[in-house]
Amino acid sequence: MKSIEAGFVQTGGPAALQGDGVFLYRPGALRMNYAPPHERILVARDGKLVLKDNQSGAVTQLALSRTPLGMLLRTPLRFDDGIQVTDVQRGPSSLQVSLAQASNPSQGLLTLQFSDEQGRLELRGVQGVDGRGHRFGVALYDVRTGVALPPQTFTFP
Repeated sequence: MKSIEAGFVQTGGPAALQGDGVFLYRPGALRMNYAPPHERILVARDGKLVLKDNQSGAVTQLALSRTPLGMLLRTPLRFDDGIQVTDVQRGPSSLQVSLAQASNPSQGLLTLQFSDEQGRLELRGVQGVDGRGHRFGVALYDVRTGVALPPQTFTFP
């Protein structure tokens, strides 16, 4: 996968992380800037996820190994070496791949949704269920791939 800059809409998840904003990804790192009225910054990399609520100043930290999102941030992203592919669904111009940690599938499920245009896959969304049963979905739109994202983009808040 290449770097991605996109708009996103999120539904579900723990702590009511509903919202929309800007999604920035490069292999091994993710940043989500949530738009008002619930301004937050989420940065995940190097085995850690940090979420800062800009209104309250509260900061939450989680180990990526405790969330399905950690599977997306593995570098390189491969569907072996501790990852179990639990389902693959193909549509006329789409592909969905569902993943779980092979050693601990109860930590959650992650489904990567790709558009498939003439054999070229582009990430269009992520759905998941964490170890506590919280469901979440992130739909991407206006996706741009291969964009230059400087390392400071992924500085923890």
